Amino acid sequence: MGRLNNLAFSLAVTLGLVFSSALVQADVIIGFNAGIRTIDPLTGAVYPPDNTGVTQQGLAFVDSPGPIPGTYFVVTPNRLLVPLIPGSAVAVRWIDVCGLTTCVSRGAYDSSTGTIFGLEAFGQVVLLTDTGQSGPVPDSHLIHVSSPIGVIPSASVIVYIQGLGLYGTDGHNAYVLNATTGNTTTLPSLVYGGPAITGLAYDPVSGRLIGVSGNLNAPPGTTSDIWNINPLTGQITLLNADAPYMYGIASVITPEPASVFLLAGGALSLLLLRLSSRAVRRPTR
Repeated sequence: MGRLNNLAFSLAVTLGLVFSSALVQADVIIGFNAGIRTIDPLTGAVYPPDNTGVTQQGLAFVDSPGPIPGTYFVVTPNRLLVPLIPGSAVAVRWIDVCGLTTCVSRGAYDSSTGTIFGLEAFGQVVLLTDTGQSGPVPDSHLIHVSSPIGVIPSASVIVYIQGLGLYGTDGHNAYVLNATTGNTTTLPSLVYGGPAITGLAYDPVSGRLIGVSGNLNAPPGTTSDIWNINPLTGQITLLNADAPYMYGIASVITPEPASVFLLAGGALSLLLLRLSSRAVRRPTR
């Protein structure tokens, strides 16, 4: 009976670990191409589109994670906050009321503080805040754009990297901005001479900074390059030279319907333990 008890205990623990490790997943890197594409940050492989009700319209492209788990921003004529899984969040269109100088072109999100950054012309960095006020179109909110908190010179794309700061590059020069002090530090230039890098995503699980090259006016059949970038050395490694065309990418925190499965896994584990304990206590005849 002791052996049976140990077996049940081991099975219960194993099931708990399987449910936990398989279902508590944090981030996925996504881009648009005939639906939502998922990118493997280790190999650069791009998986078939998951047409979950989100479609690309016109020149829209994925830009940055959203402030709600399971959401991301899409750049359209306005900034559209949409759910990775339909029904997991309400789609809200953010109307850019523009800053003191120009309108926001790109964005980045710091999940540790909930800070949303915007990039304006001339590399000026601003903070974006949802005012909660209804915008001029249905399901829209006006956003407040702060005064510039700092400058990332010549940056065309930005991303927040945990432990480093707000990273920005024009595909050659690279900088990091300290959002608290507003100071900008020059990093080693990218060792790169390919097409313009138009999207950045930082994957906290692998610790990799992934870049993608694209062109909004690219003809059908155009492909993208996917790169692994070391922001501290400027070294850039080609992962995929024949990826489906994408202009922007984002690392999105998935919501946790997994908690349901975790509870189920825990309940099953407890049930197995209880059954095993009953088997041990059952008197012999």
